Amino acid sequence: MKNNKNEHMKRMLAIGAAAALLLGACSKGEVPPPEEGEAYGTLAIDASCVAAVDAVTRARVELPDHVAVPDPQDMTMRISSTTPGLNYNRVWARVGNYDVRKDQLLEGEYSLEIYSTKTWQGVDQIEEGADKPYFEGTVSGIAIVRRTQTPVTVRAALANTIVRIEFTDSFRSYFANGATFTLKTAAENEFTVSYTADDPAVADTWWYVRPGKPFTITGRATKQTPSATADPETVRFNPVENAAPQPATLYTYRFDISGVGSTGPGGVTITLNGEPVDTEVVDEELNPDSKL
Repeated sequence: MKNNKNEHMKRMLAIGAAAALLLGACSKGEVPPPEEGEAYGTLAIDASCVAAVDAVTRARVELPDHVAVPDPQDMTMRISSTTPGLNYNRVWARVGNYDVRKDQLLEGEYSLEIYSTKTWQGVDQIEEGADKPYFEGTVSGIAIVRRTQTPVTVRAALANTIVRIEFTDSFRSYFANGATFTLKTAAENEFTVSYTADDPAVADTWWYVRPGKPFTITGRATKQTPSATADPETVRFNPVENAAPQPATLYTYRFDISGVGSTGPGGVTITLNGEPVDTEVVDEELNPDSKL
């Protein structure tokens, strides 16, 4: 009987000692494997979102206030194994749902992605249009070590290219009967920026398109009415092309008029973020079919 009590006491002491070691390991940031003999670790994830974009010819600019920059804790997260033979690919609906106690990873190398859509799309498949920003961030080569919490810093940034089309007051005054310009992307999407004689205001629209894919801007504008008996002339402009737009970059195309009525021909100056990229003569024909 005494021997049974001694054996029971030994077992209790052993369990107590194991529990003490387990608590000590956790207090030092070490992660106990869920199964004896398996080599598991976990992650300490520091996620953030960058709310600025490059502007090609000048410093970075902040996204406008109406653009909702996602809370990084609410972004979707995917962790995938990059170790041969280790099959692991899991998605969390929120970064904040990752549980360091439950979501442990077998020793090996992993990649981590966060993105602002509910399902993974990639930049070649993201939706294009007005105010449709897409954020993503990736970290590769994450080494998971047994019983260790590995720190990971992931920064999500805007992945789209942004295009804006603007008209100066001088342009709208000269082409007083309206203008219609179209942004066409490689995905065959078309977005229109326009004004009319009755409504000369132009909304400041940011068009979010897929990066690395060419886009073209075409347009036509109608001059002031010369007299009560003559129709105003409509001019069609040569296409403005961008063959390789960069991600997280803002391209602002501004159309301005200058020199009209002087001794030389007047023209439309097209600038990209403040730098001239083209000039079109408007006191003469722009191309053989410019007058409609």
